[in-house]
Amino acid sequence: MNKNMYVDVTEVCDDWGVSRAQGYKIIKQLNDRMLAINPNLIVLSGKANRKFYEENCYGMVKQALKRPFSGKRKVNNTWKTK
Repeated sequence: MNKNMYVDVTEVCDDWGVSRAQGYKIIKQLNDRMLAINPNLIVLSGKANRKFYEENCYGMVKQALKRPFSGKRKVNNTWKTK
């Protein structure tokens, strides 16, 4: 499966089940958020960076793939609950 580097409005609308107008608003919010992080980036109107889209909309980050905190911690080689 060959994915493009950018997400367009049709993909946003399909993913979220929203109208085209709302899809463009979501893309604009993502582009504004990306520019707030790094003002030197170049963004395309009507398209969002796929990696940034997936990280912000789906929570796909490397840290999310790690085992979640279970509420237990290891103290003196024994497991203690909070």
